[in-house]
Amino acid sequence: MIYLEGYKKPLRIIKQVVKNGDDGESTYLYLITNDIDLSFNEVLEIYKKRWKIEEYHKSLKQNLKIEHSPTKVEISQRNHIHLSVLGFIKLEKFRLNYKMNHFAIKEKIYIDALKVAYQKVEELQIA
Repeated sequence: MIYLEGYKKPLRIIKQVVKNGDDGESTYLYLITNDIDLSFNEVLEIYKKRWKIEEYHKSLKQNLKIEHSPTKVEISQRNHIHLSVLGFIKLEKFRLNYKMNHFAIKEKIYIDALKVAYQKVEELQIA
């Protein structure tokens, strides 16, 4: 239990130790809650659910470029958001099928597209 200056209620802080990668180096995750009745595992479960929401927003922003819409008209903006969410669903389907994260899937698609484009350039140079 901890108390923060200026905050009247007690807070509970928990620490989870996570081993990273092949080197086995420890990383520490500190979580704070104002619900002091929650168990360690309950706090972790809530954190895991919230983290999934963060991953969703990160993928929408970085993989699907939701915030870089060049549109100015409301209907076009709605279409952009709708298609970005559909793109997320497609990435999730690939993630489940291929056991790859969204960033790795995006990179693979990009590299495959570059290969096809390079083959087309080669064909044009031969012709």
